Amino acid sequence: MTDTIKSLYAGVAPPANTVVYTVPEGKYAVVKSIVLCNPNSIETNFTVLIAGMHVAYGHILKPNSTLAIDNLDVPMLTGTQIIVFSASNSPLTAYISGFERDYVQSEYSYTLATGNSTTGIYTGEDRLIKSIVIVGGIGSTDGKFTIQVAGQTIINSYTIKPRDTLILPSTNVFHPKERNLNINISSAASTVYFGVIWERLLS
Repeated sequence: MTDTIKSLYAGVAPPANTVVYTVPEGKYAVVKSIVLCNPNSIETNFTVLIAGMHVAYGHILKPNSTLAIDNLDVPMLTGTQIIVFSASNSPLTAYISGFERDYVQSEYSYTLATGNSTTGIYTGEDRLIKSIVIVGGIGSTDGKFTIQVAGQTIINSYTIKPRDTLILPSTNVFHPKERNLNINISSAASTVYFGVIWERLLS
């Protein structure tokens, strides 16, 4: 399979909830990196969703600052979208890179799960957990979460502040078939969003 490496979006982040990229028919895409720049003299906030997964929610970027997020490897199926927006009085610029590939079901190795509540995720085959993204929502109270894989705790009672993002890239945690990945979310005024990316072990 040949990858078409490309800019999935390059431009000013719109001031409203806006789709900036949609995966073409017959393709799938993988988002590799996002670079965001605030060229303004005042702080701004922004939100990014990829295929329904929050990467940032109301995250604050200081004046004249740049945030680079790499090793994302977020898979997107045909028709799924990237949504980006920032504060209207201080818009930022966004550059999102990745690749497109022809979609062949038997060769597609990714799985993406998203949510915002306590969840047990079962898999019927051995997989690798490639990365985990946890995002604090807009609220006044810290969120807290615990993650277990096959009954073993890998993150315990981690506190995430509102508007913050925790990205665990390239984790490569083995997730055995018929065992759960459990994400236990305990929060008050703030919602906690999660995204988990698996890769199937192709023979």
